[in-house]
Amino acid sequence: SSGQALDLIKAKFGNPPSEITDRDLWFVIQYDTKDIGFLWLKLSPDKTEAFGFDICLEENYRNRGIGHLVLSEAGELLKLMNINKIKICVFESNLSARQLYSKFNFKEVTFNQDRKQFTLELNL
Repeated sequence: SSGQALDLIKAKFGNPPSEITDRDLWFVIQYDTKDIGFLWLKLSPDKTEAFGFDICLEENYRNRGIGHLVLSEAGELLKLMNINKIKICVFESNLSARQLYSKFNFKEVTFNQDRKQFTLELNL
């Protein structure tokens, strides 16, 4: 149920952001009719770029190709919306996410040494 996805969001963030705008895109990720995660994107003010705030999958659904499918479908949806670039941040230690993003040809733009975090971007 969508309640499970909301529970995932609450567990990760405490609660969804208090000020959700028309630039926030939230997607519940389902597998065999079960809510197993979410994707949160925020559009730039001119709505030509998106920032991927978070993708979250329940642990037992990771490394099964679902993240790849979610990113593929999200990319196609963003193209239909005339979004031409997506940016994301990923921690240096998150090797599985970094490998997934590299399969999509995300490029490293910056590295925050204090946070040990890369900013990546992809032209759509």
